[in-house]
Amino acid sequence: MSLDLIFKELDSAKGESAFTCIKNLKDVRRNVQKRIIEPWKIRQRYASLCGPTVFMQTLASRFPEVYAQYVADLILKGEAKIGNLKIKPGNDCKKYNGPSNMIDPVDWVALASLRDATNGMFDYQSPSDEFSGITLPSALEGWFVKTGLFRTVDNRTNLIFDKGLGNFIDAVTKNVSNNMQVCLFIGSRLLNMSPKSSSKGNCPADHWVILSSNSRVLVDGQPITSYKSWINDKSKKEDLEKLYDKKITFTVQTWGEANFPATQTRNNLTVAEFLDFYYGYVCAG
Repeated sequence: MSLDLIFKELDSAKGESAFTCIKNLKDVRRNVQKRIIEPWKIRQRYASLCGPTVFMQTLASRFPEVYAQYVADLILKGEAKIGNLKIKPGNDCKKYNGPSNMIDPVDWVALASLRDATNGMFDYQSPSDEFSGITLPSALEGWFVKTGLFRTVDNRTNLIFDKGLGNFIDAVTKNVSNNMQVCLFIGSRLLNMSPKSSSKGNCPADHWVILSSNSRVLVDGQPITSYKSWINDKSKKEDLEKLYDKKITFTVQTWGEANFPATQTRNNLTVAEFLDFYYGYVCAG
């Protein structure tokens, strides 16, 4: 269905929303349109919903009609379906009615419904439900696959050990050369830690971000992909070791911003320091 028809369906709807937090159906159209134009406006705020956030940002960016229909169906019918991904949130999730500064109502509908409906044992009914809001890489991969919208979905993550430079270069290559949406699995302290704090050993994987589509990932001022051949080249072993001490710069899509600097709190972030926070990627395209 086209966006015009989806919005007409919302405009002509009678009765109440299936979600208590949606007070005015007229606001839904405006908020959905805003998120289609700027997908990074889909944000979790104080909720532990970064996994659903990167998934919905990808949908809004690449398949805006699918995203809009998904939100409309949830609000008007209380359930939705994207390919083989069936979303039917529980009553507690639909009855949430917290302040909008915790999470925007339209984002609660889209994000919390996905998380609640695909949780096995735990309900997601409030932004404070941190444990039940966690999204493992296998779950994010599964959502992308079940939609049937993507030709390729790849999961290259590790839950315990941080991933290496070769993995990150592959992620950047898929973003730049293959036009894929690349979701990075990182430790959130990378983006908000004190410049003086130590990173090693204190950076578990707990946050999903999208590698900005226009981000230039530079190491020592050069595109990181230019070092790809060094990874398995024994003659470059010493050069590669020195590379880990070089400065790295790039941006990610997170927390309501399209280009959030990975170096927000550390202007001299090195490759080695970044990799302490990096646990791989899930990509779709």
